[in-house]
Amino acid sequence: MKRILALVAIAIATFSNAVQADRIVLIYGDILEGEVVGETDTTITFRGEFGERTLMRSDIREIQTEGGESVSPAPAPAPAQNVAPSAPAPAPVPQAQTAPPPMQANPNPYDILKRNVEMQSQWKDLEIAYLQRSYINGQTIETQYIARIIPPDYLRANLTTPIPSTPQMPEGGKVEYDMYRSKNKLFQVVKMPNQDVQYLKLDLARIDGVSPGDNPVEAFKKGFAGAGSNENLVQAIARNSAIIGIENTDGHDCWVLETVNTPDLVEAQLSSQPADLRERLRQELSQLGRIRSWVGKDDLIQWRMENYSREGDLLLSMKMVTVKPDQNLTPEQLRMKVPKGTASAFVDVTDMVAGQFNEVINGSPGMVPIPSVEDLQRGPAQPYQSTNPNEVWPGQSRVTPQPQSAPGSGPQTIPQTYTSAQPAAPPQGQVAYSQQPQMVQQIPQQQMMMQPTQQ
Repeated sequence: MKRILALVAIAIATFSNAVQADRIVLIYGDILEGEVVGETDTTITFRGEFGERTLMRSDIREIQTEGGESVSPAPAPAPAQNVAPSAPAPAPVPQAQTAPPPMQANPNPYDILKRNVEMQSQWKDLEIAYLQRSYINGQTIETQYIARIIPPDYLRANLTTPIPSTPQMPEGGKVEYDMYRSKNKLFQVVKMPNQDVQYLKLDLARIDGVSPGDNPVEAFKKGFAGAGSNENLVQAIARNSAIIGIENTDGHDCWVLETVNTPDLVEAQLSSQPADLRERLRQELSQLGRIRSWVGKDDLIQWRMENYSREGDLLLSMKMVTVKPDQNLTPEQLRMKVPKGTASAFVDVTDMVAGQFNEVINGSPGMVPIPSVEDLQRGPAQPYQSTNPNEVWPGQSRVTPQPQSAPGSGPQTIPQTYTSAQPAAPPQGQVAYSQQPQMVQQIPQQQMMMQPTQQ
């Protein structure tokens, strides 16, 4: 929002608290009919058929008055002239370093995004629980996820998601993944109806093409928008976002941010992606229409998120249940306990998923795929058949673009960039924005392994 604030404030300053207006044109194209009924230095309160809405001045492109006159932003004032003082000015007194000031009462989207990134980048560990719902082909798929995370190397998570009816499982059911990640090793205990418990492990050191500098265990440190230190992406998100209201969700007073997925936002997300993947990701990202985020006014946590298609259909929603950073977690608290005698029963499925890993890790999800129900039933001894990387993996509940709809980012998978469908691990931990802590991690620098302990 390149400081349109100052320009718009000048343009609107001539209006009184009850000036009639035919229309307000917002910077992302929406037009509101009604009248201005209140103003502050940073906001305008507008009344229309929709009731009263408080808008940030930085989100307003133009006010068109009742008589048809259009009020455009006035030119910026000329910069102050540098005039030599008649006597040498005293040297400025260095200011003491202070903590960042509290969030202002009426922030703009950039303020919220930037402060969230700064806050989450300081988190040392995280306990998180959330519900995610994907809406695919008329069906609602709800995934429950809880995790304890110590970046960059440790993850302990439990994910439960429904599985559809299949010839082998006509009544469907639920599959539960109990996961433990230590350094570059990932262990999964998989429970399905009428199936033996399966013990699986991945050795990420044997998978080529993983960048140690982009560790999904640390994804929550990039903030709910997944932008992290990418200032260009933060600005692109903010430029295409507006605060459309204030709502209370599950006891949390939240700003409601709506982000429109414009071409410039798509390009900002693609700038950090490998060149050979950009065209495919561009097609996927361009199908997403908008994202709504409910961000706590007191804690700046993204408590809810909804992704919509360009046609306005709800694709995916997430609701945080618990978000507890800095719990002084230790690796010992995260260790996986398995029945005595089963530690040696873990089957290595690295080769099963390695064929898809490079495409998936660099594409929308940014995570190693969790084997599907069919893969688990087939068993790791069988050749792994490559499948469409846009398919929904159990436990990932990824939003897949529909043929009739123009796409989402996979789960933040929106490539783990702002505008995609999210992965099974959230942005507090990317949609849409964001990226959340991910299930399977990329290869870290250290390659020590902590084995599961037996009860």
